[in-house]
Amino acid sequence: MAPVLIYDDAPLGHDHYAGKGDFLRAVDRVRSGDAASIPVTLTTFHRLGDLARFAAAIRGRTLPPVLPVLDVRHEPQLVDGLRRHLREMQVALRDTGVSLGEVHRDADRVLSDFDRRIRENPAARPNLLRLLGVVCDVAFIGPHTFHMDITNHCNTNCTFCGLHSPLLQDPKKPMLGRRFTEGWKGNKRDWEEFCNLIDDLDKLGAKEDILFNGEGEPLTHPRAFDMVKYVCDKGMNLTLFSHGQTVREKAIQTFVDNDMHMLYWSSHCASPETYVKMQPRRKLAEFDENVKYMRMLVERKRKKNNKPHIVMAMVINADNFHETEKFMDVAAFIGVDFVRYQIMHSCGDSMNSLLMSREQFEIAKAGVERGKKKAEAAGIKVIANIDFQLKSCEQTYELPEDVMSFHWSHDLYTQTGCLVAWFFSRAFSDGLVSFCCHDKIVGDLRRERFRTMWTGPDYQRARLNAKAFDPNYNIDMTYAGCGTPLLAGDCAWCGNYEFINKALEDLETNRWKDVLRRVPLA
Repeated sequence: MAPVLIYDDAPLGHDHYAGKGDFLRAVDRVRSGDAASIPVTLTTFHRLGDLARFAAAIRGRTLPPVLPVLDVRHEPQLVDGLRRHLREMQVALRDTGVSLGEVHRDADRVLSDFDRRIRENPAARPNLLRLLGVVCDVAFIGPHTFHMDITNHCNTNCTFCGLHSPLLQDPKKPMLGRRFTEGWKGNKRDWEEFCNLIDDLDKLGAKEDILFNGEGEPLTHPRAFDMVKYVCDKGMNLTLFSHGQTVREKAIQTFVDNDMHMLYWSSHCASPETYVKMQPRRKLAEFDENVKYMRMLVERKRKKNNKPHIVMAMVINADNFHETEKFMDVAAFIGVDFVRYQIMHSCGDSMNSLLMSREQFEIAKAGVERGKKKAEAAGIKVIANIDFQLKSCEQTYELPEDVMSFHWSHDLYTQTGCLVAWFFSRAFSDGLVSFCCHDKIVGDLRRERFRTMWTGPDYQRARLNAKAFDPNYNIDMTYAGCGTPLLAGDCAWCGNYEFINKALEDLETNRWKDVLRRVPLA
């Protein structure tokens, strides 16, 4: 009799390959004494030891405490490594009633293609490992971008900010999941927890983009400059967001001396008048002061190795829509490297007055297009996110009223699935870790190290269920009064759309999209 095929140790995963209801039948047959065989597929090749233990346990057998392991992240050539691993596993499973099947053609094709792409471009390995993880239902490497809030304190009050805006209503709970508890604005990241987190990210291979941003101005943390040095000393790329009022002599020297990768200047305006309108706490003269110090940073970095790269960011809304073109003039005058336009999303009804009308949107859009031409002449790169936003947001004006103008990802990821959990993670200043840029809590750094959390069962369940994007398998991701369900209304204005869209595009380019499965964990 042919052995019983065991595709997964979870019913939904197994039944995806073998047919609905087959998991229980397969388990019953193996328990009755039939031999078990584990097919080598994209979702099994990296966990053959775990599946062998599962199958052996059903048969009442105990396998050796240590089984061969395939280290996918560090294996130079996966096809050769897998062949060696299979030989080692076959020896370990001899006389157990558990065997390994043939390597499935999809696994052979994708792994061979992975090896070829690595040979052609070794620097692409981290991103290819994440894409491979997407089709294999596992995280082989840490996230590309880790968004780290280091403080909730901010010394300004941007009107469009969902955390410090004077427009927020009392009690300050503009959207489900935000904390706003007593003392919330005084939260700042503990130094020891910070060091542990950076060390974990380093060990996970997550070096491409450590991001200081979030619920406050990073440079108001008393050890902000120590944090910059700690990250840069590890050879990790650090991106720091700042409103610019704290970027003065000491900050400039710290950035340049430590070869910090990137500074996002959250400027948002092109004139002193708009500056004070959008930040009522500030003074007119500070606009020119900020420009002066940014020019100083450009001059200093050019004398060394041109780091940090400077991005001028503009959140477009009803107060600044008329300055999108002029914003590029300021960027060219300073000599920044990039400009990022971003359409504002609302954080509650009290802020909806800042949402653009259709007429304002068209003026802003035309200004962006003219700004792009000026950027090309000045050697400034415009980050492409705005193309997706303009196209998607324009369509919302034709949709029912409950679809707001900032719902740029409205209904999009129900069709494709959400892949963010291979590319991004976030830690709030209080130690809570979120699955995405919104409040979807997967763990607490005060209780668990990130390197354990990232590969743990709770994160894995959220990862696969987001990819499936099936409301029947939604997850409550609230913790300590913070959070929302995994699939919630805020998915309509996804803040991680660039990662997801790029991953879907890369899967298509690699011809791996045909093996992308969307099977949730029950």
